[in-house]
Amino acid sequence: MKRYIILFALLVSALPVIAQTEEDKQALRDLKATYESAIKNNDLTPLKKHLTEDFSAVMLTGEEVKSFDELQAFWDKAKEYMGEDSSYSVSVSADDSTFIDNIAIAKGSSKDSIDTNGSTLDFSTAWTAVCRKMPDGTWKLARLQVTTHPVDNPFAKLANKMTLWITAMATGFVALLIGLIAGKRMGYKKAMAANG
Repeated sequence: MKRYIILFALLVSALPVIAQTEEDKQALRDLKATYESAIKNNDLTPLKKHLTEDFSAVMLTGEEVKSFDELQAFWDKAKEYMGEDSSYSVSVSADDSTFIDNIAIAKGSSKDSIDTNGSTLDFSTAWTAVCRKMPDGTWKLARLQVTTHPVDNPFAKLANKMTLWITAMATGFVALLIGLIAGKRMGYKKAMAANG
C-alpha cells in the first residue's frame, strides 16, 4: 500500500503544472467580469468569444447547454419566465483556481438577484468552471456547472407557498361543498318530516 501512495505522489508531482502568472489570474478575473456584465445588461453576446468551440454547461435548472446558441436560448427562456420587466444581476466570488498545463479549474459562489413583478428573489449558487488556455494565450470557458440548494432557495419557497394556497383553497372548496350537501340533506329531511 505504501508503494502505491509513493507512486501516486510521484505521478502527481510529475504532472506538467505551469506556474500561474498574474496575467493568467487577471484573464480569469476579466472573464468573470464579462459574465457579470453580460447578465446585468441582458446581452450574452460578449461571452461568445470567451467560450471554447466544445463549450458546455449545466445550468441552475439542471439543463445542459452545449453551445453559445443553446446558452442564448436558455437565457431567452429564463427571461421569458421571469417576465418582461424583470432584471437579473449576479456577483461572482471566486476561490483560488488550480492551474494544470493549459487548464484552469475555478470554483466559487455567487449572489444572484431577480427582480420580477415587484418581488425580489435573492439566492446564492456554487459553481465550478473549467477554462482552457488557447494557443494565442487567451483563456476560454470550456465547461460550467452551477448549483443551488435544492430546498433552501426562493424558488422552492415560492412553490411551497403556492402549494399552501392551493391546498387552502381546495380545503375551503371541499368544506363548502360538504356544507352545501349537508345543508341540503338537512333541509330535505325537514321537508319530509313536515309532509309526513
